[in-house]
Amino acid sequence: RLATTSDDVGVMQSAAECLRAFLRSGGEASLKWGADGAGNGDVLRAYLDAAARLLSPETEEGACVFAAPLLGQMLRRLPNQMAPVLTEVVTAVVRRARDARQPNLVAALVPVLARLVHADADALVAMLASSPAPPLALKSEGEDGIPPAATALEAAMRCWVGAQGDVQGAFDIKITVAAL
Repeated sequence: RLATTSDDVGVMQSAAECLRAFLRSGGEASLKWGADGAGNGDVLRAYLDAAARLLSPETEEGACVFAAPLLGQMLRRLPNQMAPVLTEVVTAVVRRARDARQPNLVAALVPVLARLVHADADALVAMLASSPAPPLALKSEGEDGIPPAATALEAAMRCWVGAQGDVQGAFDIKITVAAL
């Protein structure tokens, strides 16, 4: 609950790291955790709600960075459960990356897209190409003479290519470069 109710960056970071640790150690079995041992979808909903809150445009960018590792674990450990919500996840990631002011936030979100490229590049490209670019909340495009992105694919690729040099960590660099 803390990941979805607190506005404190430290609390949100700790909550996201805790959920990530649950996923890493419990994987799909963590979905059955709960008071009655049945889970009843509450655990998956908690993971999704935490990720959504961290990606929310209202969330401070310093906290949003922690959505990426959580989403990475969710995609890795819960691929079947994530499949029905992938469109929403990808849209939220691209929207947040597109509005980001801090390069480290975009660089943190790029590996999420890279994981999806490695899972099914054709499906991701088709999804992004058929979706309009998320509207910009904070920045303006076109001032540099380059027309605004028309599709989510254009928006994602502009963010990705612009942030690739800022991606940190050997594994994230490897998966993002290979995915490009």
